[in-house]
Amino acid sequence: AVKQPKIKLIDKKQGYIVREFVEGINLFDYILDNDFNESIYKQVFLNSYYARVAGLNLNFDLKSWLLVGDDLYYINLYSEKYEREKDFTKNEIRKWFFSEELRKYYEENGIIFDKTRLKDEYSVNKEMVLMTCKYYM
Repeated sequence: AVKQPKIKLIDKKQGYIVREFVEGINLFDYILDNDFNESIYKQVFLNSYYARVAGLNLNFDLKSWLLVGDDLYYINLYSEKYEREKDFTKNEIRKWFFSEELRKYYEENGIIFDKTRLKDEYSVNKEMVLMTCKYYM
């Protein structure tokens, strides 16, 4: 199952939810100084699989995920009904590898990304295929 902070209180009348506080680092910030590792890939692909099987599309923006120790938590409250066209592997996957799309993503958010960390297209594609076969299928 997709890890999320536990719900402490739901107030339907006032329209809010209180969740437990989870101490960790947002993946968007983490990747600026660290590499994606196989544990992260395993969890993100499994979360994508679980969401698809449950009929949901999660938001796979790096800002929607928190690294707590070695565990990946989904911290965005937003999900929608699964649509194949919006699947993680079709839309967001390249931002989870050191690709040109990751660099553009950071620049769109006003952050200069160290271009020396980017991998060539062949290496990115090879790593994506390897991780997809290993953890998604």
